[in-house]
Amino acid sequence: MLRRILSAVGIVALGFVLVVAFVCWNLTRVRASVQSASATRIPAYEAAVAIKELAQSLQNEVGAAFLARLESDIAERSAALARLHKELKGRIAEFSAPRFAALQTETLASAEEDKPLDGGNPSETLGDLIERIGRDQTELAAATDQAIELAAGRLQNAARLALERETLSKVFRRAQIQSLAAADPKAFGNVSRAVLLVLYSDSTSDLNYVGRARFNEGVAALEKVGLTAEAAGALPAFREQFEKTLALALTVSASRSDVRFFAEPLAKLVTAADRLQRHAGDGFHAGQALVEAQTRRIILLSIGVSAATIL
Repeated sequence: MLRRILSAVGIVALGFVLVVAFVCWNLTRVRASVQSASATRIPAYEAAVAIKELAQSLQNEVGAAFLARLESDIAERSAALARLHKELKGRIAEFSAPRFAALQTETLASAEEDKPLDGGNPSETLGDLIERIGRDQTELAAATDQAIELAAGRLQNAARLALERETLSKVFRRAQIQSLAAADPKAFGNVSRAVLLVLYSDSTSDLNYVGRARFNEGVAALEKVGLTAEAAGALPAFREQFEKTLALALTVSASRSDVRFFAEPLAKLVTAADRLQRHAGDGFHAGQALVEAQTRRIILLSIGVSAATIL
């Protein structure tokens, strides 16, 4: 009887030893999965998010440069952009680290929205994508330098425009020009409207299609009526100052939106960063799902082995 009891106890003890060994072995696999995620998947996702955020920060800084009112503001934006590009380049370089070597050959999920703007193959490996992001960053850095030069030039032109507008205002207020109102009130009204637009409007369409058109129409009408010698003599200088101010106003207005050379490489980089972030996120979630499945299997098998041992 005692021998049978001891045998039963031994079987139960052996069963529990096997359960513990099984649990420990599977926990080792779970630990390996968690460590792998901590060493690769999580840092890859963090780097991908950082790349996208840095690209968006670059866009904000370039926009701020075009709103600058002082040369010191341009210098600050230029320095900030240089720091952002340096950090962006460093983040991209992180994917060349040995810990990410196993990820380089992973094929990214193909989707229509992932088709590269440069016409590349949407079914590419992570290594291919990182190389493309590196090229996009180099292109964007050159475009950023060009944008800063354009912003600085726009600031200089804006300062010149302020002086030209002041001169135009003084010329327009001269008695010889104001006397044109008596010669042809309607024509002078068109001229006055055009001058006010050039003095105060930043709209390219208004300057072109209203300012220029109204001024030419008004001046043409005034030249057909009898003008005093003083008024007729003052009109050419008035026209010259108006044309000079209008041309500069159009230059400043156009430079506000002439940033396609920057927007296109930025869009390419953001699109690639989006794809990188999704792939890194999918990899992390797949790792989490694997850990959950392994844990669930450990629990179920442990319960099953324990029940069988007891029975």
